[in-house]
Amino acid sequence: MAIAEKIKNAKYFKENQLKTIKTLKKIDDNIYALDYKYDYDLDTLLETGVSNTAELLAYAEKTVLFGSKKLHLGDGEMGCAAFNARNENGEHILGRNFDYKAAPVLACWTHPENGYSSVSFVDCNFMLYGPKRNPLAKQKRLQTLIAPYCPVDGMNEKGLTIIVLQIKGECTRQETGKKKITPTVMIRTVLDKCATVDEAIEYYKKYDMHDALGVSYHYLIGDANGNSVIIEYINNELRIINPVNRDGWSCDSQYLTNFFVSEDGNNTHGDGWDRYRKIGLTLEHGNGTLTEAEAMNLLSSINLHYRHKLGWEVITLWSAVYNCDKATVKLCAGMDYSKAYSLSVEKPCEVTAWDK
Repeated sequence: MAIAEKIKNAKYFKENQLKTIKTLKKIDDNIYALDYKYDYDLDTLLETGVSNTAELLAYAEKTVLFGSKKLHLGDGEMGCAAFNARNENGEHILGRNFDYKAAPVLACWTHPENGYSSVSFVDCNFMLYGPKRNPLAKQKRLQTLIAPYCPVDGMNEKGLTIIVLQIKGECTRQETGKKKITPTVMIRTVLDKCATVDEAIEYYKKYDMHDALGVSYHYLIGDANGNSVIIEYINNELRIINPVNRDGWSCDSQYLTNFFVSEDGNNTHGDGWDRYRKIGLTLEHGNGTLTEAEAMNLLSSINLHYRHKLGWEVITLWSAVYNCDKATVKLCAGMDYSKAYSLSVEKPCEVTAWDK
């Protein structure tokens, strides 16, 4: 690359780094918002492949931080729960609890040139380190620029929604000769490039999955057409689980917590079984129909708060109810269900009170 081109690119990145950081704002003690203003170059990452956290951080340092070597990605065990249903208007909704070590959540809006705009949610444990995980702290703001690479759930402008949950099982390490990908990069890819569940499945088939952070995962994906799917990996083989049609139900609901839905998984009816059963009974009672307020109440009723074996508190960092038809999200965080918010893919960083 010519020197003039390097200078031009450096100016572009520094200007847009600053523009992005200036959008960062605090909604309350548990929620921050960021509107991403420049290219995080997902396509090059996909062409290269990424098989672990270290490779992802190295790419982020080079691509969005312009050579900074100050990154660290958190680790540990997550809880989580997710389900899909219809609301009273027949719109398709997905609910999600994200459970982990206490920290704020960052809502990150992205606008790729050759993809779909989206809002995704990032646990600040994963991109900020040190005793205080405040994204607005001067020494932390630069780190928030890796947010597009580490979402754990989100929705794009087409209403396509994807959620990841941990399973206590053997890590997936596919080696079929395809390009490698990690869970958060797959979520970013699906949000940027897919409008439907079927399109998302094709991306899962296209890459070799390499689980990160020493644990395994499964995924719930839903779209505005009412389609949904659970994706798992059994013995390094992709497993696609379609919903079961239930007579009289308004929606072919699916739900999951932290054990395999596939009966031949090595951890079935395990961790999270009580939460799984409560979701199922609630959906059964409503024949697959819940208002968004009822969905949030269900998430509240299965939130987690316990002492981890390593000495720190596990809590429900956030609860989200996604409306695939409207591309909107209802959000509560920090287990404070007295503060409920509404936001949309269409309006970056506009987070308003939601009167449940």
